[in-house]
Amino acid sequence: MTKPTASSQSKVPTETRISLRNWLMLFTTLIMVLTFGVGATISIWFESERQIVMQRSTAHIMLDAHEAYLSDGLWHSNLELITASAKKIMSLPAIDSLTILNSVGEVVLKLGQEQPEIRYSKITHSLVLEVAGEPTIVGNLSISLNEEILNQVFYERAKDLVYLFIASLLIALVAISVAIRSLTYPLEDITLALNNLTLDSGPKELPHQNRHDEVGSLARSIQVFSDRSKELYLLQDMLTSNAVKRTREVKDAHQNIRVLTETNTKFITLMTQQIRSPLTAIRGAVALCRNGMAGEQQKSALDLLELAEKNSLKLERLLNEFAEVVALDDGNLALQLEQVDLTDIIIPVILTWRPVAERKNQTLRFDNVQMLPNVQCDPDRLKQVLEICVENAIQHSPKRISIDITVEKNTKHLVIAISDTGPGIPRKLRPILFDNVNPEKTKLCENFGKGVGLGLASGLMELMGGDLFFETFAEEDQLDDKNFLPTGTTFYVQVPLAPDAISAA
Repeated sequence: MTKPTASSQSKVPTETRISLRNWLMLFTTLIMVLTFGVGATISIWFESERQIVMQRSTAHIMLDAHEAYLSDGLWHSNLELITASAKKIMSLPAIDSLTILNSVGEVVLKLGQEQPEIRYSKITHSLVLEVAGEPTIVGNLSISLNEEILNQVFYERAKDLVYLFIASLLIALVAISVAIRSLTYPLEDITLALNNLTLDSGPKELPHQNRHDEVGSLARSIQVFSDRSKELYLLQDMLTSNAVKRTREVKDAHQNIRVLTETNTKFITLMTQQIRSPLTAIRGAVALCRNGMAGEQQKSALDLLELAEKNSLKLERLLNEFAEVVALDDGNLALQLEQVDLTDIIIPVILTWRPVAERKNQTLRFDNVQMLPNVQCDPDRLKQVLEICVENAIQHSPKRISIDITVEKNTKHLVIAISDTGPGIPRKLRPILFDNVNPEKTKLCENFGKGVGLGLASGLMELMGGDLFFETFAEEDQLDDKNFLPTGTTFYVQVPLAPDAISAA
Protein backbone atom coordinates (compact mmCIF):
# COMPACT_ATOMS: atom_id res chain seq x y z
CA MET A 1 0.00 0.00 0.00
CA THR A 2 1.48 3.31 -1.10
CA LYS A 3 0.08 6.60 0.04
CA PRO A 4 -1.02 8.73 -2.97
CA THR A 5 0.65 12.08 -3.53
CA ALA A 6 -0.36 15.34 -5.13
CA SER A 7 1.46 14.39 -8.33
CA SER A 8 -1.17 11.74 -8.95
CA GLN A 9 -3.79 14.45 -9.69
CA SER A 10 -4.44 15.16 -13.39
CA LYS A 11 -7.04 16.47 -15.77
CA VAL A 12 -8.31 13.00 -16.56
CA PRO A 13 -10.98 12.96 -13.80
CA THR A 14 -12.44 16.32 -14.98
CA GLU A 15 -12.61 15.15 -18.59
CA THR A 16 -14.23 11.95 -17.41
CA ARG A 17 -16.89 13.87 -15.46
CA ILE A 18 -17.67 16.13 -18.45
CA SER A 19 -17.88 13.11 -20.71
CA LEU A 20 -20.18 11.38 -18.22
CA ARG A 21 -22.52 14.37 -18.11
CA ASN A 22 -22.63 14.59 -21.92
CA TRP A 23 -23.26 10.88 -22.24
CA LEU A 24 -26.07 11.11 -19.69
CA MET A 25 -27.66 13.98 -21.63
CA LEU A 26 -27.29 12.19 -24.97
CA PHE A 27 -28.58 8.90 -23.63
CA THR A 28 -31.56 10.55 -21.94
CA THR A 29 -32.39 12.54 -25.09
CA LEU A 30 -32.28 9.43 -27.25
CA ILE A 31 -34.53 7.58 -24.84
CA MET A 32 -37.02 10.44 -24.83
CA VAL A 33 -36.98 10.82 -28.65
CA LEU A 34 -37.53 7.13 -29.11
CA THR A 35 -40.26 7.03 -26.47
CA PHE A 36 -42.13 10.07 -27.79
CA GLY A 37 -41.60 9.02 -31.42
CA VAL A 38 -42.93 5.52 -30.94
CA GLY A 39 -45.76 6.79 -28.75
CA ALA A 40 -46.73 9.51 -31.23
CA THR A 41 -46.62 7.11 -34.20
CA ILE A 42 -48.80 4.59 -32.42
CA SER A 43 -51.19 7.34 -31.27
CA ILE A 44 -51.49 8.83 -34.79
CA TRP A 45 -52.07 5.43 -36.35
CA PHE A 46 -54.75 4.56 -33.83
CA GLU A 47 -56.35 8.02 -34.33
CA SER A 48 -56.38 7.52 -38.11
CA GLU A 49 -57.95 4.12 -37.79
CA ARG A 50 -60.46 5.50 -35.32
CA GLN A 51 -61.43 8.30 -37.73
CA ILE A 52 -61.90 5.84 -40.60
CA VAL A 53 -63.99 3.50 -38.46
CA MET A 54 -66.00 6.44 -37.11
CA GLN A 55 -66.73 7.81 -40.63
CA ARG A 56 -67.78 4.40 -41.85
CA SER A 57 -69.97 3.90 -38.80
CA THR A 58 -71.57 7.34 -39.34
CA ALA A 59 -72.22 6.53 -43.00
CA HIS A 60 -73.85 3.19 -42.09
CA ILE A 61 -75.97 4.88 -39.43
CA MET A 62 -77.07 7.52 -41.94
CA LEU A 63 -77.90 4.86 -44.55
CA ASP A 64 -79.86 2.81 -42.00
CA ALA A 65 -81.77 5.95 -41.00
CA HIS A 66 -82.88 6.77 -44.58
CA GLU A 67 -83.22 3.23 -45.87
CA ALA A 68 -86.97 3.17 -45.29
CA TYR A 69 -87.51 6.46 -47.14
CA LEU A 70 -85.35 5.43 -50.07
CA SER A 71 -86.93 1.97 -50.31
CA ASP A 72 -90.44 3.43 -50.17
CA GLY A 73 -89.52 6.07 -52.79
CA LEU A 74 -88.15 3.41 -55.14
CA TRP A 75 -91.18 1.16 -54.66
CA HIS A 76 -93.59 3.99 -55.42
CA SER A 77 -91.23 5.74 -57.90
CA ASN A 78 -91.28 8.89 -55.77
CA LEU A 79 -88.22 10.69 -57.03
CA GLU A 80 -88.77 13.69 -54.77
CA LEU A 81 -88.62 11.54 -51.64
CA ILE A 82 -85.55 9.73 -52.96
CA THR A 83 -83.79 13.02 -53.72
CA ALA A 84 -84.56 14.52 -50.32
CA SER A 85 -83.17 11.48 -48.49
CA ALA A 86 -80.10 11.31 -50.75
CA LYS A 87 -79.24 14.95 -50.10
CA LYS A 88 -79.37 14.37 -46.37
CA ILE A 89 -76.94 11.48 -46.81
CA MET A 90 -74.67 13.67 -48.96
CA SER A 91 -74.51 16.19 -46.12
CA LEU A 92 -71.72 14.09 -44.55
CA PRO A 93 -68.37 15.81 -45.36
CA ALA A 94 -66.57 12.61 -46.34
CA ILE A 95 -69.17 11.53 -49.00
CA ASP A 96 -68.31 12.87 -52.48
CA SER A 97 -70.76 10.86 -54.60
CA LEU A 98 -73.99 8.81 -54.20
CA THR A 99 -75.65 6.47 -56.68
CA ILE A 100 -79.10 4.81 -56.32
CA LEU A 101 -80.07 1.85 -58.52
CA ASN A 102 -83.48 0.20 -58.83
CA SER A 103 -84.07 -3.53 -58.62
CA VAL A 104 -83.21 -4.04 -62.31
CA GLY A 105 -79.92 -2.13 -62.01
CA GLU A 106 -81.01 1.13 -63.61
CA VAL A 107 -79.63 4.38 -62.19
CA VAL A 108 -82.43 6.20 -60.48
CA LEU A 109 -80.39 9.02 -58.94
CA LYS A 110 -76.72 10.08 -58.90
CA LEU A 111 -75.40 12.94 -56.82
CA GLY A 112 -71.82 14.31 -56.75
CA GLN A 113 -68.80 13.12 -58.73
CA GLU A 114 -65.56 11.32 -57.89
CA GLN A 115 -62.27 13.10 -58.60
CA PRO A 116 -59.74 10.94 -60.46
CA GLU A 117 -56.75 12.00 -58.31
CA ILE A 118 -58.49 11.27 -55.04
CA ARG A 119 -58.60 7.83 -53.36
CA TYR A 120 -62.07 6.62 -52.32
CA SER A 121 -63.50 3.75 -50.36
CA LYS A 122 -66.84 2.31 -51.53
CA ILE A 123 -69.84 1.44 -49.35
CA THR A 124 -72.72 -0.49 -50.96
CA HIS A 125 -76.05 -0.90 -49.16
CA SER A 126 -79.08 -2.92 -50.28
CA LEU A 127 -82.48 -1.18 -49.99
CA VAL A 128 -85.02 -3.64 -48.62
CA LEU A 129 -88.82 -3.08 -48.34
CA GLU A 130 -91.29 -5.45 -46.70
CA VAL A 131 -93.93 -6.32 -49.31
CA ALA A 132 -96.86 -8.62 -48.38
CA GLY A 133 -94.95 -9.57 -45.22
CA GLU A 134 -91.83 -10.62 -47.17
CA PRO A 135 -88.55 -8.55 -47.33
CA THR A 136 -87.93 -7.51 -50.92
CA ILE A 137 -84.83 -5.81 -52.37
CA VAL A 138 -86.08 -2.81 -54.30
CA GLY A 139 -82.66 -1.31 -55.14
CA ASN A 140 -79.07 -0.59 -54.10
CA LEU A 141 -77.30 2.46 -52.71
CA SER A 142 -73.57 3.09 -53.34
CA ILE A 143 -71.56 5.91 -51.78
CA SER A 144 -67.87 6.97 -52.14
CA LEU A 145 -66.01 8.08 -49.01
CA ASN A 146 -63.23 10.60 -49.64
CA GLU A 147 -60.13 9.27 -47.82
CA GLU A 148 -58.23 12.52 -48.42
CA ILE A 149 -60.50 14.24 -45.92
CA LEU A 150 -59.58 11.51 -43.43
CA ASN A 151 -55.90 12.08 -44.21
CA GLN A 152 -56.33 15.77 -43.48
CA VAL A 153 -57.64 14.83 -40.04
CA PHE A 154 -54.62 12.52 -39.70
CA TYR A 155 -52.17 15.28 -40.65
CA GLU A 156 -53.77 17.76 -38.28
CA ARG A 157 -53.55 15.27 -35.47
CA ALA A 158 -49.94 14.48 -36.34
CA LYS A 159 -49.00 18.15 -36.39
CA ASP A 160 -50.54 18.68 -32.98
CA LEU A 161 -48.64 15.70 -31.61
CA VAL A 162 -45.34 16.93 -33.10
CA TYR A 163 -45.81 20.32 -31.46
CA LEU A 164 -46.64 18.60 -28.18
CA PHE A 165 -43.61 16.33 -28.55
CA ILE A 166 -41.22 19.23 -29.20
CA ALA A 167 -42.57 21.20 -26.26
CA SER A 168 -42.40 18.18 -23.93
CA LEU A 169 -38.88 17.34 -25.14
CA LEU A 170 -37.62 20.84 -24.44
CA ILE A 171 -39.18 20.87 -20.99
CA ALA A 172 -37.79 17.42 -20.22
CA LEU A 173 -34.29 18.31 -21.45
CA VAL A 174 -34.25 21.40 -19.26
CA ALA A 175 -35.42 19.36 -16.27
CA ILE A 176 -32.90 16.58 -16.96
CA SER A 177 -30.08 19.07 -17.42
CA VAL A 178 -30.89 20.67 -14.09
CA ALA A 179 -31.12 17.24 -12.42
CA ILE A 180 -27.83 16.05 -13.92
CA ARG A 181 -26.07 19.27 -12.96
CA SER A 182 -27.41 19.00 -9.41
CA LEU A 183 -25.99 15.48 -9.29
CA THR A 184 -22.64 15.90 -11.07
CA TYR A 185 -21.56 19.21 -9.52
CA PRO A 186 -21.59 17.80 -5.95
CA LEU A 187 -19.74 14.74 -7.24
CA GLU A 188 -17.13 17.02 -8.81
CA ASP A 189 -16.76 18.89 -5.54
CA ILE A 190 -16.40 15.62 -3.63
CA THR A 191 -13.86 14.26 -6.14
CA LEU A 192 -11.77 17.43 -6.06
CA ALA A 193 -11.84 17.50 -2.25
CA LEU A 194 -10.93 13.79 -2.13
CA ASN A 195 -7.91 14.42 -4.36
CA ASN A 196 -6.86 17.29 -2.09
CA LEU A 197 -7.14 15.15 1.04
CA THR A 198 -3.68 13.77 0.25
CA LEU A 199 -2.18 17.23 0.54
CA ASP A 200 -1.13 18.52 3.94
CA SER A 201 -2.61 21.92 3.09
CA GLY A 202 -5.83 20.45 1.67
CA PRO A 203 -9.21 20.23 3.40
CA LYS A 204 -9.74 17.56 6.04
CA GLU A 205 -13.48 17.15 5.47
CA LEU A 206 -15.42 16.40 2.28
CA PRO A 207 -18.25 18.79 1.27
CA HIS A 208 -21.99 17.94 1.03
CA GLN A 209 -21.93 15.61 4.04
CA ASN A 210 -24.93 17.45 5.55
CA ARG A 211 -27.21 16.58 2.64
CA HIS A 212 -29.99 14.09 3.35
CA ASP A 213 -29.89 12.28 0.02
CA GLU A 214 -27.74 9.78 -1.84
CA VAL A 215 -25.01 12.37 -2.48
CA GLY A 216 -24.78 13.08 1.25
CA SER A 217 -24.60 9.34 2.02
CA LEU A 218 -21.85 8.93 -0.59
CA ALA A 219 -19.87 11.88 0.82
CA ARG A 220 -20.13 10.54 4.39
CA SER A 221 -19.11 7.03 3.29
CA ILE A 222 -16.09 8.37 1.39
CA GLN A 223 -15.11 10.48 4.41
CA VAL A 224 -15.21 7.40 6.64
CA PHE A 225 -13.19 5.43 4.08
CA SER A 226 -10.64 8.26 3.85
CA ASP A 227 -10.27 8.41 7.63
CA ARG A 228 -9.83 4.63 7.81
CA SER A 229 -7.28 4.81 4.99
CA LYS A 230 -5.21 7.31 6.94
CA GLU A 231 -5.30 4.99 9.93
CA LEU A 232 -4.24 2.12 7.67
CA TYR A 233 -1.33 4.18 6.33
CA LEU A 234 -0.18 4.87 9.87
CA LEU A 235 -0.62 1.21 10.79
CA GLN A 236 1.30 0.21 7.67
CA ASP A 237 4.19 2.46 8.59
CA MET A 238 4.22 1.05 12.11
CA LEU A 239 4.03 -2.56 10.89
CA THR A 240 6.74 -1.93 8.30
CA SER A 241 9.00 -0.45 10.94
CA ASN A 242 8.32 -3.34 13.32
CA ALA A 243 8.81 -5.88 10.54
CA VAL A 244 12.17 -4.37 9.62
CA LYS A 245 13.19 -4.37 13.27
CA ARG A 246 12.03 -7.96 13.85
CA THR A 247 13.66 -9.11 10.60
CA ARG A 248 16.94 -7.62 11.72
CA GLU A 249 16.57 -9.31 15.10
CA VAL A 250 15.73 -12.69 13.50
CA LYS A 251 18.67 -12.33 11.14
CA ASP A 252 20.99 -11.60 14.04
CA ALA A 253 19.51 -14.55 15.98
CA HIS A 254 20.04 -16.86 13.01
CA GLN A 255 23.58 -15.65 12.72
CA ASN A 256 24.16 -16.29 16.41
CA ILE A 257 22.56 -19.74 16.14
CA ARG A 258 24.73 -20.56 13.13
CA VAL A 259 27.87 -19.47 14.94
CA LEU A 260 26.80 -21.39 18.05
CA THR A 261 25.99 -24.49 16.01
CA GLU A 262 29.35 -24.37 14.25
CA THR A 263 31.10 -23.91 17.60
CA ASN A 264 29.19 -26.83 19.13
CA THR A 265 29.93 -29.02 16.14
CA LYS A 266 33.64 -28.25 16.30
CA PHE A 267 33.64 -28.81 20.05
CA ILE A 268 31.79 -32.15 19.79
CA THR A 269 34.05 -33.33 16.96
CA LEU A 270 37.16 -32.35 18.92
CA MET A 271 35.91 -33.98 22.12
CA THR A 272 34.96 -37.16 20.28
CA GLN A 273 38.42 -37.39 18.79
CA GLN A 274 40.05 -36.63 22.12
CA ILE A 275 37.98 -39.27 23.95
CA ARG A 276 38.40 -41.90 21.21
CA SER A 277 42.21 -41.89 21.48
CA PRO A 278 42.51 -42.78 25.20
CA LEU A 279 39.55 -45.13 24.85
CA THR A 280 41.38 -47.06 22.13
CA ALA A 281 44.40 -47.30 24.40
CA ILE A 282 42.22 -48.56 27.26
CA ARG A 283 40.66 -51.20 25.01
CA GLY A 284 44.10 -52.32 23.87
CA ALA A 285 45.37 -52.59 27.41
CA VAL A 286 42.32 -54.55 28.53
CA ALA A 287 42.67 -56.90 25.57
CA LEU A 288 46.36 -57.51 26.38
CA CYS A 289 45.52 -58.29 30.01
CA ARG A 290 42.73 -60.69 29.04
CA ASN A 291 45.02 -62.50 26.60
CA GLY A 292 47.68 -63.02 29.29
CA MET A 293 50.21 -60.66 27.81
CA ALA A 294 50.53 -58.93 31.20
CA GLY A 295 50.81 -62.16 33.15
CA GLU A 296 48.35 -64.73 34.39
CA GLN A 297 45.18 -63.21 35.84
CA GLN A 298 42.74 -64.56 38.37
CA LYS A 299 39.21 -65.43 37.27
CA SER A 300 37.68 -62.48 39.13
CA ALA A 301 40.13 -60.15 37.40
CA LEU A 302 39.32 -61.69 34.02
CA ASP A 303 35.61 -61.08 34.65
CA LEU A 304 36.33 -57.45 35.47
CA LEU A 305 38.50 -57.14 32.36
CA GLU A 306 35.72 -58.63 30.23
CA LEU A 307 33.23 -56.12 31.73
CA ALA A 308 35.65 -53.26 31.08
CA GLU A 309 36.15 -54.36 27.47
CA LYS A 310 32.39 -54.69 26.91
CA ASN A 311 31.69 -51.21 28.28
CA SER A 312 34.56 -49.66 26.37
CA LEU A 313 33.13 -51.15 23.14
CA LYS A 314 29.73 -49.78 24.04
CA LEU A 315 31.22 -46.37 24.79
CA GLU A 316 33.11 -46.38 21.49
CA ARG A 317 29.93 -47.28 19.61
CA LEU A 318 28.05 -44.44 21.32
CA LEU A 319 30.81 -42.01 20.44
CA ASN A 320 30.65 -43.12 16.81
CA GLU A 321 26.88 -42.74 16.74
CA PHE A 322 27.10 -39.31 18.31
CA ALA A 323 29.68 -38.17 15.73
CA GLU A 324 27.55 -39.56 12.92
CA VAL A 325 24.45 -37.72 14.21
CA VAL A 326 26.41 -34.46 14.17
CA ALA A 327 27.63 -35.15 10.62
CA LEU A 328 24.10 -36.08 9.56
CA ASP A 329 22.65 -32.81 10.94
CA ASP A 330 25.39 -30.83 9.18
CA GLY A 331 24.81 -32.67 5.89
CA ASN A 332 28.37 -33.99 5.87
CA LEU A 333 27.52 -37.70 6.09
CA ALA A 334 28.37 -39.34 2.75
CA LEU A 335 26.73 -42.54 1.50
CA GLN A 336 27.92 -45.16 -0.97
CA LEU A 337 24.72 -46.31 -2.69
CA GLU A 338 24.84 -49.59 -4.61
CA GLN A 339 22.66 -52.53 -5.57
CA VAL A 340 22.89 -55.25 -2.93
CA ASP A 341 21.14 -58.46 -1.93
CA LEU A 342 19.16 -57.76 1.23
CA THR A 343 19.79 -61.28 2.56
CA ASP A 344 23.54 -60.56 2.60
CA ILE A 345 22.86 -57.72 5.04
CA ILE A 346 20.24 -59.36 7.27
CA ILE A 347 22.11 -62.66 7.87
CA PRO A 348 25.25 -61.03 9.39
CA VAL A 349 23.04 -58.94 11.66
CA ILE A 350 21.29 -62.13 12.85
CA LEU A 351 24.60 -63.90 13.47
CA THR A 352 26.00 -60.92 15.39
CA TRP A 353 23.02 -60.38 17.72
CA ARG A 354 21.72 -63.92 18.16
CA PRO A 355 24.21 -64.71 20.98
CA VAL A 356 23.16 -61.53 22.78
CA ALA A 357 19.50 -62.56 22.50
CA GLU A 358 20.24 -66.09 23.68
CA ARG A 359 21.83 -64.75 26.87
CA LYS A 360 18.31 -63.41 27.71
CA ASN A 361 16.68 -66.70 26.58
CA GLN A 362 15.28 -64.87 23.57
CA THR A 363 14.88 -66.26 20.07
CA LEU A 364 15.97 -64.14 17.08
CA ARG A 365 14.35 -65.58 13.95
CA PHE A 366 14.53 -64.75 10.24
CA ASP A 367 12.33 -67.12 8.28
CA ASN A 368 12.51 -66.07 4.66
CA VAL A 369 12.45 -68.59 1.84
CA GLN A 370 11.45 -66.28 -1.03
CA MET A 371 13.85 -64.79 -3.52
CA LEU A 372 14.26 -61.13 -2.75
CA PRO A 373 15.08 -58.51 -5.40
CA ASN A 374 18.08 -56.26 -4.99
CA VAL A 375 17.79 -52.98 -3.15
CA GLN A 376 19.50 -49.60 -3.65
CA CYS A 377 21.28 -48.60 -0.43
CA ASP A 378 24.55 -48.15 1.41
CA PRO A 379 25.07 -51.68 2.79
CA ASP A 380 27.12 -50.59 5.82
CA ARG A 381 24.56 -47.93 6.81
CA LEU A 382 21.59 -50.26 6.26
CA LYS A 383 23.33 -52.88 8.42
CA GLN A 384 23.83 -50.20 11.06
CA VAL A 385 20.10 -49.32 10.97
CA LEU A 386 19.07 -52.99 11.34
CA GLU A 387 21.51 -53.48 14.25
CA ILE A 388 20.03 -50.45 16.04
CA CYS A 389 16.48 -51.82 15.62
CA VAL A 390 17.44 -55.38 16.64
CA GLU A 391 19.43 -54.14 19.67
CA ASN A 392 16.45 -52.00 20.69
CA ALA A 393 14.13 -55.03 20.47
CA ILE A 394 16.48 -57.26 22.49
CA GLN A 395 17.12 -54.64 25.15
CA HIS A 396 13.48 -53.69 25.77
CA SER A 397 11.89 -57.16 25.51
CA PRO A 398 11.52 -59.55 28.47
CA LYS A 399 13.15 -62.96 28.66
CA ARG A 400 11.90 -66.04 26.81
CA ILE A 401 10.24 -64.25 23.89
CA SER A 402 10.75 -64.33 20.12
CA ILE A 403 12.00 -61.47 17.97
CA ASP A 404 10.94 -62.02 14.37
CA ILE A 405 12.40 -60.46 11.24
CA THR A 406 10.30 -60.65 8.08
CA VAL A 407 10.49 -59.03 4.64
CA GLU A 408 7.59 -57.90 2.43
CA LYS A 409 7.66 -56.36 -1.04
CA ASN A 410 5.52 -53.52 -2.33
CA THR A 411 5.64 -51.54 -5.57
CA LYS A 412 8.92 -49.66 -5.02
CA HIS A 413 10.32 -50.94 -1.71
CA LEU A 414 11.26 -53.91 0.40
CA VAL A 415 9.92 -53.51 3.93
CA ILE A 416 11.85 -55.21 6.75
CA ALA A 417 9.74 -55.74 9.89
CA ILE A 418 11.46 -56.31 13.29
CA SER A 419 8.74 -57.41 15.74
CA ASP A 420 8.93 -58.05 19.47
CA THR A 421 6.43 -58.76 22.24
CA GLY A 422 7.88 -56.30 24.73
CA PRO A 423 5.95 -53.79 26.85
CA GLY A 424 5.35 -51.42 23.91
CA ILE A 425 6.30 -47.76 23.64
CA PRO A 426 4.53 -45.28 25.95
CA ARG A 427 2.19 -42.82 24.24
CA LYS A 428 4.10 -39.73 25.38
CA LEU A 429 7.33 -41.10 23.90
CA ARG A 430 5.96 -42.00 20.45
CA PRO A 431 5.94 -38.49 18.86
CA ILE A 432 9.55 -37.78 19.94
CA LEU A 433 11.03 -41.28 19.60
CA PHE A 434 13.19 -40.33 16.59
CA ASP A 435 14.40 -37.03 18.08
CA ASN A 436 18.16 -36.97 18.73
CA VAL A 437 18.13 -34.29 21.44
CA ASN A 438 14.92 -33.69 23.39
CA PRO A 439 14.69 -32.97 27.15
CA GLU A 440 11.24 -34.54 27.34
CA LYS A 441 12.59 -37.72 25.76
CA THR A 442 15.32 -37.89 28.41
CA LYS A 443 12.71 -37.75 31.20
CA LEU A 444 10.52 -40.45 29.61
CA CYS A 445 13.33 -42.82 28.64
CA GLU A 446 14.27 -44.13 32.09
CA ASN A 447 13.37 -47.66 30.98
CA PHE A 448 13.78 -47.22 27.23
CA GLY A 449 17.34 -45.97 26.82
CA LYS A 450 18.68 -42.47 26.27
CA GLY A 451 20.84 -43.05 23.16
CA VAL A 452 20.56 -41.43 19.76
CA GLY A 453 20.38 -44.70 17.83
CA LEU A 454 16.80 -44.52 16.56
CA GLY A 455 17.17 -40.86 15.56
CA LEU A 456 20.35 -41.75 13.65
CA ALA A 457 18.63 -44.74 12.01
CA SER A 458 15.70 -42.60 10.89
CA GLY A 459 18.05 -39.97 9.41
CA LEU A 460 20.09 -42.62 7.57
CA MET A 461 16.96 -44.17 6.00
CA GLU A 462 15.72 -40.79 4.90
CA LEU A 463 19.12 -40.07 3.37
CA MET A 464 18.96 -43.38 1.43
CA GLY A 465 15.49 -42.56 0.06
CA GLY A 466 13.71 -44.95 2.41
CA ASP A 467 11.84 -44.64 5.68
CA LEU A 468 11.72 -45.91 9.25
CA PHE A 469 8.45 -46.08 11.17
CA PHE A 470 6.81 -48.25 13.83
CA GLU A 471 3.62 -49.73 15.22
CA THR A 472 3.24 -50.37 18.94
CA PHE A 473 0.69 -51.50 21.50
CA ALA A 474 1.27 -50.93 25.22
CA GLU A 475 -0.74 -51.71 28.35
CA GLU A 476 -2.15 -48.17 28.40
CA ASP A 477 -3.72 -48.92 24.98
CA GLN A 478 -5.88 -51.73 26.41
CA LEU A 479 -9.59 -51.06 25.99
CA ASP A 480 -10.69 -53.10 29.01
CA ASP A 481 -9.35 -55.62 31.51
CA LYS A 482 -11.42 -58.55 30.23
CA ASN A 483 -10.12 -58.67 26.67
CA PHE A 484 -6.38 -58.31 27.21
CA LEU A 485 -4.42 -57.95 23.98
CA PRO A 486 -0.69 -58.76 23.70
CA THR A 487 1.72 -55.85 23.80
CA GLY A 488 4.69 -55.31 21.51
CA THR A 489 6.36 -53.14 18.91
CA THR A 490 7.20 -53.56 15.24
CA PHE A 491 9.76 -51.35 13.49
CA TYR A 492 9.48 -51.14 9.70
CA VAL A 493 12.60 -50.41 7.65
CA GLN A 494 11.51 -49.40 4.14
CA VAL A 495 14.37 -49.81 1.62
CA PRO A 496 14.10 -48.62 -2.05
CA LEU A 497 14.26 -51.32 -4.71
CA ALA A 498 17.09 -51.20 -7.21
CA PRO A 499 16.18 -49.62 -10.57
CA ASP A 500 16.55 -52.98 -12.34
CA ALA A 501 14.14 -54.60 -9.87
CA ILE A 502 11.55 -51.82 -10.40
CA SER A 503 11.72 -52.10 -14.20
CA ALA A 504 11.50 -55.89 -13.98
CA ALA A 505 8.37 -55.64 -11.84
